[in-house]
Amino acid sequence: MKLALIDMIHANTRVAIKMLRHDKQFWKLSTFKSMFKFFFSKKGALRMNYADYKLFFDKDVFLRRHGNDLDLTPWKEKFSSNEPILGK
Repeated sequence: MKLALIDMIHANTRVAIKMLRHDKQFWKLSTFKSMFKFFFSKKGALRMNYADYKLFFDKDVFLRRHGNDLDLTPWKEKFSSNEPILGK
């Protein structure tokens, strides 16, 4: 999961920079202010999710103990059958 997260951050950052450069918004102060607010403000993406990420990456994480027991039975039945997935 750590490698997947690093790869996802790298890919998303690369694409975001490419789009900002294309729109000529990359070097604008307002872009960096907006980005900082999005990630680090009180209700920002990183601050809101930090505790969950920290918990998930703990060595002894046990997801059911933390209320994340998702019932996958319908999905298992759908994928084990021969019916088309996109059919419904």
